[in-house]
Amino acid sequence: MREVIILTLTILVVTACAPDESARNQKTLTAFRGKTIVFKSNAYPSVVALYLDDGAYRNYADISQVGGPSDIGGALTPCGEGASKCIEVAGLSLMVPPRRETRWDFGGYNFNAVADASDREGHVIVVSRNGEESYSYGFSPGCGVRWLNVSVGREGGKEVFYPVGRSLFSEQVCTPAPTF
Repeated sequence: MREVIILTLTILVVTACAPDESARNQKTLTAFRGKTIVFKSNAYPSVVALYLDDGAYRNYADISQVGGPSDIGGALTPCGEGASKCIEVAGLSLMVPPRRETRWDFGGYNFNAVADASDREGHVIVVSRNGEESYSYGFSPGCGVRWLNVSVGREGGKEVFYPVGRSLFSEQVCTPAPTF
């Protein structure tokens, strides 16, 4: 009987010392739900998930973590300035090219749509600031954002993100990405 009392008291002491749920770090966000678009790196297992319903984006080490909590990311916002199909992700504006425009300025950046030889309707959008390329992305009317290269100017500069399933600005599932 004495052992049972000692064991019970030990459990009560350990339980009382355990951190309270409300005292946990509030920076780690709860899981996300709703319409999600995932871009996977071609160089690493890392992914970027765009949570359209929650207005957030999060970075994950692996695709299996998508939807779960992550404190790496930020707000996913409409670009404003009269651009109807444009989302800002980590300071990068991703937009549907204006009709019949091959060059335009937006948010302090210069956008240049170059025809993509592999897709009659597709474009490579090169985004530069002060004459230096900042990032680029592929776009087609049917498949939306086909890839995103944010590693421009970095050493190596070969990390490209491809959509997994449905892409940004597209309702259909396209497979423009290489198999991983």
